[in-house]
Amino acid sequence: MKKIDAADLKQFLQKLPDSSLLMIDVRTPEEYNAEHIDNTHNLPLVDLLTKPKDFTTYKTIVVLAKTKDEALKACKAIALSRTQELYYSFGSIDSYVKSGIRTIKSH
Repeated sequence: MKKIDAADLKQFLQKLPDSSLLMIDVRTPEEYNAEHIDNTHNLPLVDLLTKPKDFTTYKTIVVLAKTKDEALKACKAIALSRTQELYYSFGSIDSYVKSGIRTIKSH
């Protein structure tokens, strides 16, 4: 698993075909619904850790979390599915907005 910061994530997303990528936001549903990166899927960390998922159909997964600890916990759970490329990024949603990554806000 590799760390990717917000600025690098924007460039990374522009190069990668959407069909091979899964972006998982492991924040709570409330945090996710307030604002999230476009084309992400909300899978709260507690659900990820207690309800194993099959991620083998995706070549690349990017985990988005508030903290490094949460990101690493999620990556370890996902790594069990033997995904080829696994990245993690953490920080406030503002860091992604400042990097020019499109987000969706609730109304």
